[in-house]
Amino acid sequence: MTLQGPQKAPQTAAAGVPPHVRQAAQLRNEALALLKAGQAREAETRLQRAISIFPGFAEAEIRIGNIRRDLGDSAAARARYRRALEIKPDYAWAHLELAICLQRDGAAAAALDSYRRALKHNPKLYKTVLFALVSQPRGPFWLNFAEAKRLLTEDRSATAEDGDT
Repeated sequence: MTLQGPQKAPQTAAAGVPPHVRQAAQLRNEALALLKAGQAREAETRLQRAISIFPGFAEAEIRIGNIRRDLGDSAAARARYRRALEIKPDYAWAHLELAICLQRDGAAAAALDSYRRALKHNPKLYKTVLFALVSQPRGPFWLNFAEAKRLLTEDRSATAEDGDT
């Protein structure tokens, strides 16, 4: 039997990830645990730290947006979703969360545009988008599946900006 030198450690998904990104992901994981425990403010603090370590952390922006929306601060939530979209314009979940926020704020046209953008970037979200569209407590699409399906699949050659209109 011959002895070989030290074995190379198996490659893992985190092996090539920079330390600051791993640290930000750890803070995100801590924030998720805090959210499950009902500690939204503490979770937001962790997510803020994650963003300060890794400014391109679009998921953390969305999660802060969700916390802000749940706390009734719609303007701050929209700003976070838009920040996530500045980082990653094709992030379907950011479009979806922005759409929900816009719809709750009564901005139906802008919400519909954001729902469509979410589907454009991830068609597999169709059922999720449809459910979100018809289940919001405000907005003209509430519990009207037929109209929501028609509006989502309607061909729109020009889309509106993600404004507050």
